[in-house]
Amino acid sequence: MKEVCTKIVDGAHNPPRGENVKTEYIMASSTNINNDRLVELEKVRYLSKKNYIKENERTDLRKGDILLTTVGTLGRSCVYNNDLNICFQRSVSVISTLIHNFYLKSFFDSDVFQQKINTEATGTAQKGFYLNQLSDVLIPLPPQSEQVRISNTVQKLLEILEAVENNKVDLSELITQTKSKVLDLAIKGKLVPQDPNDEPADKLLERIREEKEKLIKEGKLKRDKNETYIFKNSDDNSYYEQIDGETVCIDDDLPFEIPDSWRWTKFANICEIARGSSPRPIEAYLTNAENGINWIKIGDTEKGGKYIYSTKEKIKPEGISKSRYVKAGDFLLTNSMSFGRPYILKTDGCIHDGWLVINDDFKVFDQNFLYYLLSSNVMYQLLSIAAQGSTVKNLKSDTVKNVIILIPPKREQTQIASRIASIFTQLDTIQEIFHQ
Repeated sequence: MKEVCTKIVDGAHNPPRGENVKTEYIMASSTNINNDRLVELEKVRYLSKKNYIKENERTDLRKGDILLTTVGTLGRSCVYNNDLNICFQRSVSVISTLIHNFYLKSFFDSDVFQQKINTEATGTAQKGFYLNQLSDVLIPLPPQSEQVRISNTVQKLLEILEAVENNKVDLSELITQTKSKVLDLAIKGKLVPQDPNDEPADKLLERIREEKEKLIKEGKLKRDKNETYIFKNSDDNSYYEQIDGETVCIDDDLPFEIPDSWRWTKFANICEIARGSSPRPIEAYLTNAENGINWIKIGDTEKGGKYIYSTKEKIKPEGISKSRYVKAGDFLLTNSMSFGRPYILKTDGCIHDGWLVINDDFKVFDQNFLYYLLSSNVMYQLLSIAAQGSTVKNLKSDTVKNVIILIPPKREQTQIASRIASIFTQLDTIQEIFHQ
């Protein structure tokens, strides 16, 4: 500590007797430092101006100094940022540092320092951690920029926790809202920087059109009678769609602007979308049979989960003819009741008509990016518009095919997905720590 601090002093060892009337000069103690701030300043000793000047010569308190309780109640701290005529009793140490002051304050709050100050404090009536001990404390010292980053992150987390502690906000709700905002920023191209060296999405779409034409000529693929072509006009930077030989501007149909290297298209132009089959092969169940085929039901998915690994029930092999077979890596989308929830399959099996399956055979999407895209509020709203039904809303494969969807460059998709996963992991960690 002494190598990175210009001042490590404590308050008055023999404090003067206070005045009988309230003055503008005060002497505080360790009881006045709590919750990272000065508190209960009405419970202080009032000094004359003469006594204040004398006592303040020792601590010379200035904005940015760190206050640390070192006698009696140990280890509470705050960064002084007030305009008070204030000095302290011996129970408070005043520290001026050459490093980032909030980083040093964060170190004082750490379990490592708290354990040290409480185990090494000496004394009988009141334990104290004295100036010579404080001066010799070892501090982990990252670069200055990292000190600032660490302290800023800690401050933000503490603000969240304080709000939760004071019942100002529900932590789970706050984290849910934060995740939603992260997804919103991600699908608008604001979460990671664009790289001009990435292949733009329109090049990928052009290759897909060429490959589809080849497959159609070879008789391996039927032409979609509802297929459209969406393009961006470089003259006016507007989006147009060719439908049955007619070209119309669709700018008003797009929910927001996207980066220049991204493109809008219709789901049907890039993915095959099909509905699970009906009737459901309930009579063909083989519960827990090893030779059965996985029967994937919406009720078997874990709430809030990302993947579907297996199911509790299986169907006989001949049951495959009564349902739609799906494979690991396919995307499933709920299409009734709580419609629009995406899942990534980790197993082969059969699905009923409560599911839609999305096959990305042309590898347009990074798998994780597509999951996050389909999890976003924007895509849910677009799917909600496509949903049909008066009592219970349902998604039909034909209506979902007509939903517009965005495509970033493939490499950027991977970067976005990785960034989202990192942020979500940090948010989940915060929630787990708070609920321990």
